[in-house]
Amino acid sequence: MLSVRKARELLGNDCPMTDDEIETMLVQFRRIADIAIETVELPDPEEEAA
Repeated sequence: MLSVRKARELLGNDCPMTDDEIETMLVQFRRIADIAIETVELPDPEEEAA
């Protein structure tokens, strides 16, 4: 999981976001990632073996 500190490093020194704003952004990204993972349909291993 990406920390606020690492996110700040990646965003650069000129990023005007506060730590709280970065944390909010990271929470939103995690929620989007959770939704994406939940909606991915994995192939049925039994169907692949046939």
